[in-house]
Amino acid sequence: MTTSARPIANNFDYFPIRAQQLLEARQGTERIAFARSVGRGRLIAAIACAAVFPIALTVAALAALALVAAVWIALHAYEIIWWREARAAARALRATT
Repeated sequence: MTTSARPIANNFDYFPIRAQQLLEARQGTERIAFARSVGRGRLIAAIACAAVFPIALTVAALAALALVAAVWIALHAYEIIWWREARAAARALRATT
């Protein structure tokens, strides 16, 4: 059995692998600036979850679940829209190999 230097990526590994590829393509201050911008959506989602926490303590469990689900759906939509071109490029790359 042969092993490759690059691990086989499944759908759940796409974002960390793509972020690593984008970071490797940059150097110096450009890399630092890009690294700060990569986590923007998830950071905002974490802040939103923290903001929802006090509300979740006072409302019914189903309402709290709906609030957290809304934050997750917003994050998911943001990542789908933001990474659209990168996913298309990765699919094209996979199709050629």
